[in-house]
This record gives sequence, C-alpha cells and structure tokens, in this order.
Amino acid sequence: FVHRNDKDGKFFEGIILTPDGFGISLVNIDPEGSFQPRPVNLLNFPKENYDDTENYPNKVCGILGEFTLPVNDLNRSLVYWLGLGFTEVSVNEKPYPWAIITDSVNVIGLHQTKDFTTPGISFFARDMTARIKQLHQNGLASYFHNMANQAPIADNGVLTSPDFLKIFLFKL
Repeated sequence: FVHRNDKDGKFFEGIILTPDGFGISLVNIDPEGSFQPRPVNLLNFPKENYDDTENYPNKVCGILGEFTLPVNDLNRSLVYWLGLGFTEVSVNEKPYPWAIITDSVNVIGLHQTKDFTTPGISFFARDMTARIKQLHQNGLASYFHNMANQAPIADNGVLTSPDFLKIFLFKL
C-alpha cells in the first residue's frame, strides 16, 4: 500500500496492488459537485431491450459487459476482490476458470487464462457483426483480431489498442 497526503497532512490517495499486480487507486475526495456516473452495463441493461440496438449505451461497441482482468489463480483473486466489497455474480469453470463480480457500480471479470495477459474491456451487442464491420470502416481494421480464425468480419472479435488494452466484442 502506497499513499500520499494532501498539503494539510490528510490522506488523499492510496494505491493497492491486486495479487496479479494491477494497481487500484483509492482517492479521498468530497463527491459534492463532481460527476456521479449512472452505470449502464450488461447486469442492469433490460433484457427486453437487447434488440433495441439504437439505444445501446456505447453507440459503437454496444453494452459494457465487464472490465476484464487476467488472473493467475481465480480462487486467490476472488478472496481478494470479495475482501474489497465486491460480490460474486457468477463463477464458472468452462472454457477455463472465470468469475464475474460487482460492487453494484463496476463489473469485473476475473479470467484464469493464458489467452490474454493484459486488462481489457468486454462489450456485447445483438448486432455485433455489423458493429465490427463499422469498426473496420472506421479505420481500425489493423487493430482487429477475430476469434477462432473466423472470417475477417466475424460475430466476435478483439481490438488491441496501441497501448495493448484488449477490447473484446461479443455477439449477444
């Protein structure tokens, strides 16, 4: 745990590391007057609106599914995140050990896999094939990788940012 104090000596910010080496910043601020987001994600987006793709929160990528983290040991990571106040949404064994957790604002997917080694963000959409095609037309084709050696424009895919952040795109 690393921390720094403000000029009055009061705690201002601290950084803790997860068991897998990802930093979490804790900041002590007065939230009055600051932007308070109203999260819309796959956990609270109404299922009856899945086909209403024009009203997805992210107009390009779809509905936020999770902040995706690769982990070395799912059970150890779950203990850590649950200790931070997150709760389990689901724990799964296939195709590899993985879990979805939330603190009712943030959704995190913990994935015990070697398929990716950097954090990512996962989005879902009923019309993902059309969205992937649009991403290609927007000039992002060189950042795109499809899954399971599918056709160049597929139902699912992965964008890798210049900073190696993965953006997973899945057909809902």
